[in-house]
Formats: sequence, C-alpha cells, structure tokens
Amino acid sequence: MIKVVLLKDVPQVGVCGEVKELKDGFVRNFLLPRRLAEIASANKIREIENTKRRADLERQNINNESRKEFAKIAGMKFTIESKSNESGHLFKGISAEDISKFLQKKGFVQMNDGWVILEKPIKETGSHKIKLKHGENEAEIELEINPQRK
Repeated sequence: MIKVVLLKDVPQVGVCGEVKELKDGFVRNFLLPRRLAEIASANKIREIENTKRRADLERQNINNESRKEFAKIAGMKFTIESKSNESGHLFKGISAEDISKFLQKKGFVQMNDGWVILEKPIKETGSHKIKLKHGENEAEIELEINPQRK
C-alpha cells in the first residue's frame, strides 16, 4: 500500500486534495501516469493542508462580505431605464449580470453575478422583485424598470 495525494477527483476513490492509502499497482499503473495522484510526502501533505486552510478562510471572508452586502441592500428599491416599445416590452432583456453590474455601480462592490437569482431575463417594464442569494445569505430588492426617455 502506498500513500498518495489525489490531484484530481477520481470516481470511487476520492476527491482532489485527499490523502489515500491505495494498492501499489493501481497507483503505479493508473494514477501516476495519468497525473491523478502524487506520492504523499510530508511536504506535499503540509502544502495541501495549507491550501485547504486558505480556501476555507477565503470562503469564510466571501460569506461574511455577502452577509454585510445583503444586510445593507435588503428591501431597497432601485430604478433602471431601458429602451422599450409603447406596450412596455424591452428591446433587450435585463440579465442577472446587468443587475449585478448596476448594483456594483451603486456602491455594492462585492456584488457577484452568481448572487442575483433570475429564472429568465426581465423583458417587461414595471416593478420586479429580485432575489439575491449566496450560500445561506439571502436578500430581496425591488427593481423598477422604466421606459427610457428620449
């Protein structure tokens, strides 16, 4: 049996970063040639643990930032003007990315495209409830879309 560190997810074996004790032949003939694993040295194990710790800290920081942003933005109402026809149909739909960029310009610099939850782009003028979500943190804003004045 050889101790290895998995460099990629391997079905029925483990996930990236895991330290596993596996049979010699499997490691030598399958994992090593395909660069799916590396022999687990003390340095490599320490490096993997440091990487995991940094990733956990980064994830925690992003989670804290989203909680702060959502606390500030919850319940706010924003207005966007967009080109539309007389019946209120927009010429170009407003996507989650558009909303995210708009909120970033309004001062919510941590806002991320993936945090804006839309089933489909908005294609009508009027008032729309927009859900924001990141991990366990959620907020809802109201977005008023008005026809663009000429």
